[in-house]
Amino acid sequence: MISQGKFLIEASKLLLRQKDEWTDSSNQRIKTLLSTLESIYHSFPKHEFVKYSKGVGSPPQFNLIERKQFIYLPPVTKDKIILPVMSINCDLSGTQPKLSLRIMLLFFQNNDHTNSIKSIGYRYETPEEAGTNRSRHDYYHAQPITKFDRNHSEHDSFCDQDILEKTPAFPLDAKTPATLFMSMLISLYGVNDPTVQDIYRLLKKKVRPDTGIMHTELEPQQ
Repeated sequence: MISQGKFLIEASKLLLRQKDEWTDSSNQRIKTLLSTLESIYHSFPKHEFVKYSKGVGSPPQFNLIERKQFIYLPPVTKDKIILPVMSINCDLSGTQPKLSLRIMLLFFQNNDHTNSIKSIGYRYETPEEAGTNRSRHDYYHAQPITKFDRNHSEHDSFCDQDILEKTPAFPLDAKTPATLFMSMLISLYGVNDPTVQDIYRLLKKKVRPDTGIMHTELEPQQ
């Protein structure tokens, strides 16, 4: 799982580097949303990923969810301004690799100018096992969430608390932690998005192209 781990670290570092670029080019509405959120969802410091990069001989283990640290993804602006915020729990050291990507999609309600924020959350996860009994979520999947974790409740009010969090769980076209990461990005931005293509190039470089999503399906459309 070392190549999988290298890909996850490099992809996360790339997203952290891109934040400065898209922040500078964003309109004032996005900057207002970002400045509001940054006081609550603290960005993961770029330099801290160096410690995970140095562990060449061992797969990475890190839990940004527990540390309440987050990675801001590029905004989605097709219909309304949506700012995805991600936290990661990664442990590739065992026989069954575990990766949980928790995403909150945050936006101003009804595109008004009252700065009232709402969110919709999802978690993208590797197969789950419960002791000796196989979980009913024993497949790569995504499902709704209302908060990053039980101990991070500062903005529970952003999410509708009546959302079901256990059902449904949507199966994903992924076979590895790396392609789970790609599935998450494609679900947000589509295949042809520049960020998706940049990270796909990392996938081909760090991981064999036959692991997970077929690489021919990710080639940009002409």
